[in-house]
Amino acid sequence: MTLICGECGGVIPADMDFCPRCGSLRSNARVVNDGRTVGECPSCGGPLGPDDLYCGRCGSKISTGTASQGVMRPRKNANLAIMLALIPGFFNVFGLGHFVLRQYSRGIMFLVISVVLWYLGGWKPFPSSLLLTVLTICVFFYQAMDILRLSYTREGRCRTGPRSTALRRLTASSATRPR
Repeated sequence: MTLICGECGGVIPADMDFCPRCGSLRSNARVVNDGRTVGECPSCGGPLGPDDLYCGRCGSKISTGTASQGVMRPRKNANLAIMLALIPGFFNVFGLGHFVLRQYSRGIMFLVISVVLWYLGGWKPFPSSLLLTVLTICVFFYQAMDILRLSYTREGRCRTGPRSTALRRLTASSATRPR
Protein backbone atom coordinates (compact mmCIF):
# COMPACT_ATOMS: atom_id res chain seq x y z
CA MET A 1 0.00 0.00 0.00
CA THR A 2 1.39 3.38 -1.10
CA LEU A 3 0.15 6.87 -0.23
CA ILE A 4 0.12 9.50 -3.00
CA CYS A 5 -0.13 13.16 -1.96
CA GLY A 6 -3.35 14.81 -3.12
CA GLU A 7 -1.61 18.17 -3.61
CA CYS A 8 1.66 17.47 -5.43
CA GLY A 9 1.42 13.78 -6.39
CA GLY A 10 4.51 12.76 -4.44
CA VAL A 11 4.85 9.51 -2.52
CA ILE A 12 4.32 9.77 1.25
CA PRO A 13 6.23 7.11 3.22
CA ALA A 14 4.13 5.05 5.66
CA ASP A 15 5.98 6.37 8.74
CA MET A 16 5.35 10.09 7.94
CA ASP A 17 2.29 12.23 8.70
CA PHE A 18 3.13 14.94 6.14
CA CYS A 19 4.22 14.96 2.50
CA PRO A 20 8.01 15.45 2.29
CA ARG A 21 7.66 17.45 -0.96
CA CYS A 22 4.90 19.96 -0.14
CA GLY A 23 4.05 19.50 3.55
CA SER A 24 0.42 18.50 2.93
CA LEU A 25 -1.35 16.37 5.54
CA ARG A 26 -1.35 12.62 5.13
CA SER A 27 -5.18 12.67 5.38
CA ASN A 28 -5.28 14.39 1.95
CA ALA A 29 -3.41 11.48 0.35
CA ARG A 30 -4.86 8.77 -1.90
CA VAL A 31 -4.17 5.12 -1.26
CA VAL A 32 -2.79 3.16 -4.21
CA ASN A 33 -2.87 -0.64 -4.29
CA ASP A 34 -1.25 -2.50 -7.19
CA GLY A 35 -1.36 0.62 -9.37
CA ARG A 36 -5.12 1.13 -8.86
CA THR A 37 -6.39 4.16 -6.92
CA VAL A 38 -8.68 3.39 -4.01
CA GLY A 39 -10.69 6.09 -2.26
CA GLU A 40 -12.97 6.51 0.73
CA CYS A 41 -16.73 6.95 0.86
CA PRO A 42 -17.64 10.58 1.69
CA SER A 43 -20.56 9.37 3.84
CA CYS A 44 -19.09 6.61 5.99
CA GLY A 45 -15.37 6.53 5.18
CA GLY A 46 -15.53 2.96 3.85
CA PRO A 47 -13.06 1.74 1.23
CA LEU A 48 -13.92 2.22 -2.45
CA GLY A 49 -12.57 0.51 -5.54
CA PRO A 50 -11.71 2.41 -8.73
CA ASP A 51 -14.91 1.36 -10.53
CA ASP A 52 -17.36 1.56 -7.61
CA LEU A 53 -20.55 3.53 -8.19
CA TYR A 54 -21.99 2.78 -4.73
CA CYS A 55 -20.37 2.31 -1.34
CA GLY A 56 -20.26 -1.34 -0.28
CA ARG A 57 -20.61 -0.42 3.39
CA CYS A 58 -23.43 2.18 3.49
CA GLY A 59 -24.87 1.98 -0.06
CA SER A 60 -24.59 5.70 -0.84
CA LYS A 61 -24.04 6.75 -4.46
CA ILE A 62 -20.52 7.93 -5.27
CA SER A 63 -20.61 11.11 -7.36
CA THR A 64 -16.93 11.28 -8.31
CA GLY A 65 -15.02 9.00 -10.64
CA THR A 66 -14.89 8.22 -14.32
CA ALA A 67 -17.96 5.99 -14.31
CA SER A 68 -20.30 8.76 -13.16
CA GLN A 69 -18.94 11.29 -15.67
CA GLY A 70 -20.28 9.28 -18.59
CA VAL A 71 -19.05 8.64 -22.09
CA MET A 72 -19.41 11.17 -24.88
CA ARG A 73 -21.83 9.90 -27.54
CA PRO A 74 -22.93 11.69 -30.73
CA ARG A 75 -26.57 12.68 -30.96
CA LYS A 76 -28.78 11.61 -33.80
CA ASN A 77 -27.94 13.61 -36.97
CA ALA A 78 -24.79 15.03 -35.36
CA ASN A 79 -22.70 14.72 -38.53
CA LEU A 80 -25.34 16.46 -40.63
CA ALA A 81 -25.59 19.27 -38.08
CA ILE A 82 -21.82 19.75 -38.05
CA MET A 83 -21.65 19.85 -41.86
CA LEU A 84 -24.54 22.35 -42.03
CA ALA A 85 -22.74 24.52 -39.51
CA LEU A 86 -19.30 24.47 -41.10
CA ILE A 87 -19.84 24.51 -44.87
CA PRO A 88 -22.50 27.26 -45.13
CA GLY A 89 -20.79 29.03 -42.21
CA PHE A 90 -17.75 29.62 -44.40
CA PHE A 91 -20.04 31.69 -46.65
CA ASN A 92 -21.52 33.62 -43.70
CA VAL A 93 -24.69 31.53 -43.40
CA PHE A 94 -24.84 30.62 -39.74
CA GLY A 95 -27.33 28.57 -37.71
CA LEU A 96 -28.43 25.84 -40.14
CA GLY A 97 -26.91 23.07 -38.01
CA HIS A 98 -28.89 24.25 -35.00
CA PHE A 99 -32.15 23.57 -36.81
CA VAL A 100 -31.12 19.94 -37.37
CA LEU A 101 -30.57 19.55 -33.61
CA ARG A 102 -33.92 21.26 -32.89
CA GLN A 103 -32.31 24.30 -31.31
CA TYR A 104 -34.64 26.66 -33.13
CA SER A 105 -34.05 29.81 -31.07
CA ARG A 106 -30.28 29.56 -31.51
CA GLY A 107 -30.70 28.84 -35.20
CA ILE A 108 -32.84 31.93 -35.65
CA MET A 109 -30.36 34.00 -33.63
CA PHE A 110 -27.45 32.91 -35.85
CA LEU A 111 -29.49 33.51 -39.01
CA VAL A 112 -30.28 37.05 -37.84
CA ILE A 113 -26.56 37.58 -37.19
CA SER A 114 -25.91 36.32 -40.75
CA VAL A 115 -28.35 38.85 -42.22
CA VAL A 116 -26.82 41.69 -40.19
CA LEU A 117 -23.29 40.74 -41.32
CA TRP A 118 -24.47 40.53 -44.94
CA TYR A 119 -26.08 43.94 -44.68
CA LEU A 120 -23.02 45.56 -43.10
CA GLY A 121 -20.34 43.88 -45.18
CA GLY A 122 -21.90 43.07 -48.49
CA TRP A 123 -22.46 39.59 -49.89
CA LYS A 124 -18.80 38.57 -49.87
CA PRO A 125 -17.44 35.68 -47.74
CA PHE A 126 -14.93 38.08 -46.16
CA PRO A 127 -15.92 41.77 -45.95
CA SER A 128 -13.43 44.50 -46.87
CA SER A 129 -13.50 45.98 -43.36
CA LEU A 130 -11.06 44.41 -40.91
CA LEU A 131 -13.49 44.78 -38.02
CA LEU A 132 -16.28 42.97 -39.89
CA THR A 133 -13.87 40.25 -40.99
CA VAL A 134 -12.77 39.62 -37.40
CA LEU A 135 -16.40 39.69 -36.24
CA THR A 136 -17.40 37.22 -38.97
CA ILE A 137 -14.59 34.84 -38.03
CA CYS A 138 -15.55 35.06 -34.34
CA VAL A 139 -19.21 34.29 -35.10
CA PHE A 140 -18.14 31.37 -37.32
CA PHE A 141 -16.00 29.81 -34.60
CA TYR A 142 -18.58 30.48 -31.90
CA GLN A 143 -21.37 28.76 -33.81
CA ALA A 144 -19.03 25.90 -34.77
CA MET A 145 -18.08 25.28 -31.13
CA ASP A 146 -21.71 25.60 -30.07
CA ILE A 147 -22.82 23.00 -32.61
CA LEU A 148 -20.04 20.64 -31.53
CA ARG A 149 -21.09 21.01 -27.90
CA LEU A 150 -24.71 20.33 -28.79
CA SER A 151 -23.86 17.39 -31.07
CA TYR A 152 -22.34 15.28 -28.33
CA THR A 153 -24.04 14.26 -25.08
CA ARG A 154 -22.77 12.44 -22.05
CA GLU A 155 -24.19 8.97 -21.66
CA GLY A 156 -25.73 8.47 -18.24
CA ARG A 157 -26.78 12.09 -17.75
CA CYS A 158 -30.36 13.15 -18.13
CA ARG A 159 -31.02 15.61 -20.93
CA THR A 160 -33.09 18.60 -20.04
CA GLY A 161 -35.72 19.93 -22.32
CA PRO A 162 -39.43 19.78 -23.00
CA ARG A 163 -39.41 16.15 -24.15
CA SER A 164 -37.44 14.82 -21.16
CA THR A 165 -39.53 16.90 -18.73
CA ALA A 166 -42.78 15.58 -20.22
CA LEU A 167 -41.42 12.03 -20.09
CA ARG A 168 -40.49 12.41 -16.41
CA ARG A 169 -43.97 13.75 -15.62
CA LEU A 170 -45.60 10.89 -17.52
CA THR A 171 -43.44 8.32 -15.75
CA ALA A 172 -44.13 9.88 -12.34
CA SER A 173 -47.88 10.03 -12.91
CA SER A 174 -48.06 6.41 -14.09
CA ALA A 175 -46.02 5.27 -11.08
CA THR A 176 -48.36 6.98 -8.58
CA ARG A 177 -51.58 5.91 -10.32
CA PRO A 178 -53.30 2.95 -8.63
CA ARG A 179 -53.83 -0.13 -10.78
